Amino acid sequence: YQESFGTSYYGVAGVNWIDPPILNNPSEVRTVDGRDYLVFYEQDRVRLVGWKTDDGAYWVNNTLTHTLSEDEMFAVATSVREFEG
Repeated sequence: YQESFGTSYYGVAGVNWIDPPILNNPSEVRTVDGRDYLVFYEQDRVRLVGWKTDDGAYWVNNTLTHTLSEDEMFAVATSVREFEG
């Protein structure tokens, strides 16, 4: 993601355990297309959007300066597909 001072990066991560500490105590839970998304805010910006499955947990981290909007964070999160490996 290009910013005035350079390039910023958001991250997508997943683990094969169901209850990672990073997803504890969400600011809110929002259901989109039947999946519960755990939303974490830092002040008025979305910092992280995560979700859990039967096989693990996934999340999207915003850039360090929280550049992505809430809509952009949810667009990334809802477009992620589980690895079938």
